[in-house]
Parts: sequence; C-alpha cells; structure tokens
Amino acid sequence: MITLGAATLAITIGAGYLLTEPGAAELQSIACSPALQQCQFKTAAGVASLELTPLPVRSSRPFQLNVSYPGDAPERIWFDLQGKKMYMGVNQVELEPHTQGWSAQANLGICTTGTMTWVLKLVVEQQDGQQVYQFEFDAS
Repeated sequence: MITLGAATLAITIGAGYLLTEPGAAELQSIACSPALQQCQFKTAAGVASLELTPLPVRSSRPFQLNVSYPGDAPERIWFDLQGKKMYMGVNQVELEPHTQGWSAQANLGICTTGTMTWVLKLVVEQQDGQQVYQFEFDAS
C-alpha cells in the first residue's frame, strides 16, 4: 500500500518529467505591442519580427499577420489568439510560407465591453520542438 506522501512524491516527479520533456514548448513573453508597431524578438536562429497590418487592429475588420523568421525555415508557424480576461472561443490560424516570410489573415472576436486586451501566442515548430512567443495588445 502506497502512503499519501509517497504518492504525492511520485506525482510531483512525474509532472516535472512531463514539463521538461525534450522538445516541449517554451514560452517567451515579448514586451512589445504588435497593435502599435512591428515587434522584433530574439530566437535561437537570430532576430525575427511580427507585424500586424493595417494598424490599428480592430475587432470589426480582418488584419494580416506577417512573420519574418531568420535561418532555416521552420516546419510550421501558427498562432493562438485569446482574450486575456474573457474567453472568446478558439482562434488558431496557421501561417503560410512565402518568399518574404510567413503570413495569415486573422480576425478578433467582437467584444461588447469596448477595448479588450488580447494575448497572441506565436508558435514556431522546428524538428526539435516548439518555441512559443507571447505578445499582448489592446484593441477595440
């Protein structure tokens, strides 16, 4: 019979292993608002950039998300866009590669409270795992 302490220790060790498993995504918060400017951020391959157009980003119109990524092309880039304080449904889009980088068209959910803070998680998938870059911005 396993005691409660031994069971807790086993769960803690197991959870720690899962969180540090090779290839697991790492989250890096970027202190730049893509709703105000083009954002540059450091990656293992060099400096990348994220740009939303046209500015300002509004919930009433679609916008373009453009990513320039240095070095070898990632296998896949996609993003998850969520309200920071309010669930707005699933909003995940895969970017398409082209000669100048990666791009996709997106929309914000309509929020009846006026201005809302959004969290954009940009996920870059490489053969050896994922890297997640998190940006926050306000939009009305």
